[in-house]
This record gives sequence, structure tokens and C-alpha cells, in this order.
Amino acid sequence: MKRLALVTIVVAIGASCPAARAVEEPPFEESTAVDALEHYSLGSFFEARGKFTEAIQEYVAAARETPDNPDVWGSLARVQMRIQQLDDAAESARQALEIDPDNLDALEVMVQLHVGQRDLTGALEKMKRVVELAPSDLERRVRYAELLESAHHYEEAVDQLGEATRLRPGLAQLHFRRASLLGRLGRLDEALEEHETVLRIEPDFVESLLAGAAVREASLQLGDAAYLYRRALDVDPDNLTVRRRLLRVLLLLDDTEEASAMASWVLERYPEDNDVREQYALLLLRDGEVDQARQELERVRDSEPDRLSVYKHLGRLQWDAEDFAAAHASYEAALKLDPAWAEGWVSVGYLRIQLRRLEDAIAAFTTAADLTPRNPVLPFLQGVCLNQLDQFDKAQTAFERSLELRPGNPEALYGLGIARERQQDLDGAAEAFREVIEHDPENVEALNYLGYMFAEAGQNLDEAVRLLERAVQLEPENGAYLDSLGWALFRRGEAAEALPWLEKAAEHLPEDPVILEHLGDIRSALGRSEGAQEAWKRALKADPDNRALAEKAGRR
Repeated sequence: MKRLALVTIVVAIGASCPAARAVEEPPFEESTAVDALEHYSLGSFFEARGKFTEAIQEYVAAARETPDNPDVWGSLARVQMRIQQLDDAAESARQALEIDPDNLDALEVMVQLHVGQRDLTGALEKMKRVVELAPSDLERRVRYAELLESAHHYEEAVDQLGEATRLRPGLAQLHFRRASLLGRLGRLDEALEEHETVLRIEPDFVESLLAGAAVREASLQLGDAAYLYRRALDVDPDNLTVRRRLLRVLLLLDDTEEASAMASWVLERYPEDNDVREQYALLLLRDGEVDQARQELERVRDSEPDRLSVYKHLGRLQWDAEDFAAAHASYEAALKLDPAWAEGWVSVGYLRIQLRRLEDAIAAFTTAADLTPRNPVLPFLQGVCLNQLDQFDKAQTAFERSLELRPGNPEALYGLGIARERQQDLDGAAEAFREVIEHDPENVEALNYLGYMFAEAGQNLDEAVRLLERAVQLEPENGAYLDSLGWALFRRGEAAEALPWLEKAAEHLPEDPVILEHLGDIRSALGRSEGAQEAWKRALKADPDNRALAEKAGRR
């Protein structure tokens, strides 16, 4: 339904207009010259018939005869305004207002002049006075409400439209406009009441059905929103806007069957509608139709290459399919369109890790950190990459930054411990690992790393054994932890007690060169030369470039 301007509606129901007012009895005093009355009457006659030049001539003549009559000047200003003689209209209106500050015609001319000059403050001041002088005039009150809305004085506009609905009950358009303003103000319950009033007056008012549905949608009353959108479709079944909005709500309601039917209807008639095609692709994904969903998204991308959302959806789909290179390309395309998308930079960083592009991953995480400097995850991710690149001093700095932002974070403390240990700062590493264990006593990785670090260094061996016994208790089938415990016992001088742990570790990880070397060392310490040689040779086979192993395996 096409919405007419409120003032047009009001005029159509018979509100006063200048031409109609002009035929009223002119307010001349008894002493007024007969010529003045004749000129004024002729001016009114010509104005009513649209002969504005002749009307101006007669009003000017009347003004000469009675220069102190504000109504003559007001009528003259009104007609001059009609034919855009703005300077003359302004002068005539000023003449009228000097004589009578409450002359309605002159005040309304000044309102129009202020609006033309974009002086809404001046226009509102004059229009407010007009409404005070004519409180029962519906057209003027509606015009005042429209001016208030133009000036973003929405609360006052709502009040004026409320008065208008009391002056003339039953006008759907007035209630609709008031409902729209209430929605803009966030007064959603009142907006819904007004929309319900509109629909009682005019049940097929499509714009009110749409607006009421939108308010309910914003309030997460999705079922009610869908009901109103369906009602709007009953009135106007080919309305694309209604169908698109209903589709959006159906997706939120997870009503995939009706949503698919709605999307298909739209795409059959409007195949270029990329919004609906993208939503249709997401429906296909929900139904497990991954290949078809990808095809639909690629079609949207190809027809609208600057569409940010489609690259995000494609990137996620490709990532889930472990097509990391394609996902990376999609996210990079998204970032070209929106370089400030911090989450996108994080995703690109993760994908670059998968692609073994660690330095590029660090660059992506750095950009994300510049965009969200208080996010502790980003320096943590930088540190993880730097540890893998053996840049342990830089990794330490990154982890320390992460811990400044989120003190006590076990993951960052664990990474910090690794970075310190690899720089031979065993005390600093132990401090970090102990803090991890303090926060999370069952953090098996920290238990193992700290215990094995002590065993390798030959330090705090009793503590090392206790830590590794807890690790093995938590994960008794983990070959690496079994190896660590056996090695700590061996380093504490308990080779016989260590051997069963190493043999069990080798059963779980039969090709691990470190475990096999440890097993050979312990067998050798126990005088089992043949067993030691067998273990060392297996270790050398797994790590043929290891010179120390080669030397051990070559012994007789």
C-alpha cells in the first residue's frame, strides 16, 4: 500500500485551507473604506480560483486602503508565498506580525520561509504558536509533528500525533506514523499498541503489518513476527520485501522447510537476489547439502565480488572441509573489503599455521592485536608461533604481554615456561610451570614438562618423580609420560625401577627414537648389552642422522 503524506490525508478529509478561509467574512472595521472591502473580496475570489497574480493585485490595493489591517497583509503574504515571491512574502508577513503577532497566515508563511532556509528552530517556534492559536486544527497539528520529526524531536512529535489522534479518531495513517516514531524511540510496547490500533481500523494496512512484525522481530517475538508477515503476504502475495523478511525470521526460528520454500519462490522470480541466495545456501548447509551450498555461495561471490558476507561463509565452509588454502583465500578476500575485521585476521593467522606459514601467521595476529590491543589471546598466539620458530626470546616477550592482559592464564604460562626452558632459564621455567600446576593441578602437560625438565637437568629429582607419577596416574597409557617417569627414576639412580616404565613406553610408541634410546641406556646400565644394542639400533633406524645414537649402536 502506498503511504500518502499525512498532510495530504488531512486535507482530503476537509481540514481548512487558505482558499477556503479566504471566503469568510473579512474582519474590516465599520470605518473601513468600501474600496478596501471590495479589493479584499476580489482578492479572495481570485485566490480561490488559482488566479494568484490578480489576487495579489487586489490584496495590495486593499492594503493601501487599510495599511493597519493584519489580515490583509497576512492574505497577501500567503498568496505571495504560493507563487514563490519569497522576499515579498516575508515583508508582507512581517507587516502583519507587527500589527498582530498572532496572525495565523503570517505565522504560517514565516514557518515556510524558515523551513526553506533550513532554520528548523525558527520554524518550530512559529509553528508552535500556530498550534497554540488553533489547537483544534488537525492539519496544523500534523504539520507541527512533521516539523518536530524533521528536527529529531521525536518525543514531542509523538505527543503532537497523540493529540491529532484525539482530534480525529479512526485515521489509520496517524496511528501508523505515531507507531513508527515510538519504535524509533525504543518504546516498543507502545509502538505495538499503535500498530494494533492501525490494524483494527484497516486490517489490510500492509505497511503497519510490516512495521508491527519488525518491532516484534526486534523484541525477539519471532513467532508473532512470522504471523504478521504471513498476514501481509495474504494481502500482497507478490510483495518481495515481505517474503524476504519472513525468510529471515523463518531462519531464526529454524523452520527450514518453510524457509526453503520461501527462498525457492523468490529465486525463481528474482534469480539475481543475492541476499536470498546466500540465505538459501545457509539453509542447504543446515540440511547437509555442502556441495550445493558451496555452489550457491560461489555464484553469489561471482556475481557480487564485493560482498563481504559471502567470503566469510565460504571461508568457514572451506575450513570445515579442511581445504585450508581455499579458506585462506576467502578470508583474505574478506579482509581486502574490511581490513578492520579483527576476527578475520585471527582466522587468517590460524589458517597460516595450518599451512605452515608461521611468520605470516604472526603478522596476521599482530594486525589483529593492533585492532584489539586488550585481547590477551593474540600475543599468546604470537608466542606459540615464535616458540615453533625457535625465536624463544621474542616468544617470552609475547607470553609476558598476554599475561599482563590476563594474569594467571595457564596456556600462556605454559608457553612462557617452554620459552624460558629453551633459553636455559630453568628457574624461570620452573616458576611458570609450577604456577600452571597451582591453577590446574591436573594439567598433565605441565606436570610432564616440568618433571622431564628436572630429570634431564638432574635437578629436583624427587619432585620430578612425584610430578611424573601424577602425570602417569592421569594418563596411564601415554607413552611419552611413561618414558618421562622411567627416565626420572633412572636419573635418580633407580635403573631397575625405571626399566618397566621404559619397556611399557616402547610398547605404546615403538618407533619413538628418544624412548628407544632411553630404553637402550637403561638396559646398558643394567648390564644388558644385547638388549641395549637392539634398542639403540631401532632408535637409529627412526633417527638415522643422530650421531650419538650411531656411536652407541656401533658399540660391541
